[in-house]
Amino acid sequence: MFLRGVITVAFAILHYAHASPPEDTNAQEKAPYNRPCDQLVDNEYIVKFRPGHTLEEHFNVIGRNLTTEAERFRWMATFPGYSLRIDSDTIENLVRRDPEVDYVEHSCHLKHLVKPSLHFKDRLSPQSQNEQAARSVSKRQDPPPGSPGSGFEVFGEYNVPWHGGFLSTPYKINNPSNRGNAELLYQAGWGVHIYIVDTGMRLTHESFEGRAVNIHLSNTSDYCQGEPNDDSDDHGTSVASLAGGKWFGQAPWSTLVNVKVICDEAVHFTTATMVNAFNDIQAEHLSYRSQNLPDWRGSVINLSQGWGFNIQSINDAVASCVNNGIPISVSSRNDGKEVTSDQLPCSLPGVLCVGATDRSYTRADFSNYGSTVPIHAPGKDVYCASNTSDTDEELASGTSLSSPLVAGLLATYVSYEKITDNANDAYNRVFFNALTNILDPTSLKGSPNKFANNGIAVVNDAGVPYNGAPSSWKDPPSVAATPAPKEAQDASTGFSTISGQSSSYKLQTT
Repeated sequence: MFLRGVITVAFAILHYAHASPPEDTNAQEKAPYNRPCDQLVDNEYIVKFRPGHTLEEHFNVIGRNLTTEAERFRWMATFPGYSLRIDSDTIENLVRRDPEVDYVEHSCHLKHLVKPSLHFKDRLSPQSQNEQAARSVSKRQDPPPGSPGSGFEVFGEYNVPWHGGFLSTPYKINNPSNRGNAELLYQAGWGVHIYIVDTGMRLTHESFEGRAVNIHLSNTSDYCQGEPNDDSDDHGTSVASLAGGKWFGQAPWSTLVNVKVICDEAVHFTTATMVNAFNDIQAEHLSYRSQNLPDWRGSVINLSQGWGFNIQSINDAVASCVNNGIPISVSSRNDGKEVTSDQLPCSLPGVLCVGATDRSYTRADFSNYGSTVPIHAPGKDVYCASNTSDTDEELASGTSLSSPLVAGLLATYVSYEKITDNANDAYNRVFFNALTNILDPTSLKGSPNKFANNGIAVVNDAGVPYNGAPSSWKDPPSVAATPAPKEAQDASTGFSTISGQSSSYKLQTT
């Protein structure tokens, strides 16, 4: 049961503390032990079960109830397995002796290894009221009423950051200005939860319009030992705004879920907490899907961080999410090098790795490259929200910013088609709608020449909103659930707004 992120494991009779281990313990072959790094967390482990094994069966085998004996015990049903802090003797002499334990992995400190993929940031001066007011929005129906495909509408944005036009224009834009026009699918991302696995978020930023929430609806992070869920590193807020923020993002009707795993205190950010987070995201996804809730349409994960070596437990947790229908967008990192087969996050199973480009359609010099980076999106000199106030924005560069733009595209496709059980369907839409051979080929160094695009302008005359799409929404959103944009300016800020937005996120208790 989920209750503010805590999973409680209860048994009617706790007899394990009095049971004895099997007599032939020493004769049994041990489960593999993984030591993936040098910076190990003292006595912290991840235990992975083989399919079908239960916690009760495991405790019967080892003769101990570790939920009451260990520190920070977390059962992870979707993994399946658990994480804990306990002495190495218990791991060696009991846990690894259970023949249904797949492996035991020593948890690593990650703060010194995982760097959010930002190259630089510049704070922007406050904009004039005139420029703020010029950010208008409009809604138009396309195609005309009564024609094939009338089950969707196109949403126009004016004087928005340049990357919006790049992602919605079907041709190369020459000499682009800082701001321009863009088009989105009206209600893009509605009902989709985009999980921002990052440094935290400033939920009150105006670009989120009340659509940003903390996972488990908790003000403190379950993965950072109770730290506040805010964004002290000025990273997660920027990333989230490009996934689903008003003006900046590709899915401005989505719900943005703050999953703070990169903690303020370095000692709190470990392999175990990452696996815990992916387990909780998948558990929520499966719970929503089983309930068939009318205002939920799927999940997307954005991971704008990475590390340079293989961690089996994170591989398995990510693969389980993808296999259960959650597409994941990741950044290629900012080393300016070719991505090797074991370099995470690009080598994580089933993820979509995104590289960064500049306004000249050239791979940014800091962006990693290679065959495992199959798609690119704007990532140099990109406008995004800042955590310094509820209205601030900034100019930033990094593959951290390219990844959430693609996450927003994924959310658009997931929402329109209600893709909840096959992540590949969403990935295919990204590739079907990407612009081919538009990037400078000399800069790609082995990466495919694919540039992300939402497909709206490519197929406007074809009766569908993008390549591969049906002609109308699957289980379309109701007018009451997703009100039309407000054309008038907000009197207090001078900004035009998408009014009446609310989060579809609910605390899962089953």
